[in-house]
Amino acid sequence: MPVLVDGQAIGVAYLSQSLRDVLTVLNDLRARLLLSTLIALAVSACVGWWLSRRITRPVQQLTTAAEAVAQGQFDQAVQVRSRDEIGRLGQTFNDMTARLQAARQMQVDFVADVSHELRTPLTSIKGTIETLRAGAVNDLEVRDRFLETVEAETDRLIRLVNDLLVLSRADSAALNLSRKPTDVGRLVQAAADRLAEQAQARELTIQVKIDPEAPPAWADADRIEQVLLNLLDNAIKYSRPGGSITLRVSAAPDRHVLVQVIDEGVGIPAAELPQLGQRFYRADKARSRAQGGHGLGLAIAQSLIHAHGASCGWKAKRAPARWQVSRCRRTRAVIRVCAV
Repeated sequence: MPVLVDGQAIGVAYLSQSLRDVLTVLNDLRARLLLSTLIALAVSACVGWWLSRRITRPVQQLTTAAEAVAQGQFDQAVQVRSRDEIGRLGQTFNDMTARLQAARQMQVDFVADVSHELRTPLTSIKGTIETLRAGAVNDLEVRDRFLETVEAETDRLIRLVNDLLVLSRADSAALNLSRKPTDVGRLVQAAADRLAEQAQARELTIQVKIDPEAPPAWADADRIEQVLLNLLDNAIKYSRPGGSITLRVSAAPDRHVLVQVIDEGVGIPAAELPQLGQRFYRADKARSRAQGGHGLGLAIAQSLIHAHGASCGWKAKRAPARWQVSRCRRTRAVIRVCAV
């Protein structure tokens, strides 16, 4: 700084300070920042590697398991260790493989059951023909009896094949439904009249209760009649002599027609209710095939109801069969016809 006296510089004041301490502090800060940066990079790399492993490992497991499923190994399952999106994906994959495995087992069981059902009548027919060829054909009475057996077994095969064809078409959505406004009460009454003689032979009484407020159903009359006949025939077969069977038609609050087939038979254990509707399932294992059928009646009934887009359920005790058929929707094409 200049020193001025009367405007003239007579001297200069000079002050100085060494920057060594400042540079020391700056160098120390620079070292600390560099060390912190290196530590942060190392920590970030470790965390990134851990996160990538945590994400990629389940994906790799899913990929490996999916490749195994594609090769036909349906017993695959992955470990679910989280509840995030990856965890939900793994749980969904496990559910999918479980269903595939169950479907495959059902397919194997179905083929075995069909083979058994076909083998029995074919063996009977073959044995009858061999007996006739051995000389029984010369006895007219024996020949006629054996031919009746062959005819009965052939009819049994035809019924079995037709039932399987209906189930196959229902599964492949190839079941052509001719829907129109249908008076379900009339179908119920017709089914009761058709099987009245069979019920009387077992000393059973069929009661029909039809709600006059029940609306028409938008359904295939022939298929619904087939469902009714299957349910009613099943109720007759498994009812005790002297009991009664009730067919009830009513209007449901959700624009459905509710039909109930109620019997007073031997009943169904609650634990076996989920198995009703499965193919070749029979609650009474001791009952012969001739008396109890092939075990396809309820399966066909359930498939036909599902083909209508309706629901089918089962209850124990006094209501073993319950199903619903949707009423026609509020569209211009059908509301005029279905107005009650």
